[in-house]
Amino acid sequence: MFQAFQQLISTFLPSLLLLFWSLATASVIVTISPIPVPQAFKDAVFLASCRGKLWHDKPAALGPLRDWAVPQAWFLHFYIVGSCCNAVVLLMYCLSSSPGSTSTHMPLLALLLMQLHLGRRALETAVLMRYPRGAVMHGIAYVFGIR
Repeated sequence: MFQAFQQLISTFLPSLLLLFWSLATASVIVTISPIPVPQAFKDAVFLASCRGKLWHDKPAALGPLRDWAVPQAWFLHFYIVGSCCNAVVLLMYCLSSSPGSTSTHMPLLALLLMQLHLGRRALETAVLMRYPRGAVMHGIAYVFGIR
């Protein structure tokens, strides 16, 4: 069952990630370029990035979702979810690679460094960061970050 799950992920995950990042990049490029697109689309992309100083200038896009906000202190969730996902990928990589193979050192090093970075950022956010009481980010930005 584990091998079937691993096969499913290795088959579809690269394509899904490529699709997600292509659509996200294209939406930003279309929004900042002079290409004629509906203003509601541009407002929605802008609204998804609202936090801090931009929060008070948010457009009237997305109707009831316009005022959906979460505390910026929730940034810790990004690092916890990222660390868990990276740990799963690291485990799958270690179980699928042959021991002693020299071609496995670089990806393994990259995954270990990413795990170290995510753990450091989670610890930094939990222990050092003190967000102001009114610091918020838009809920859509939170969902994009957690994905």
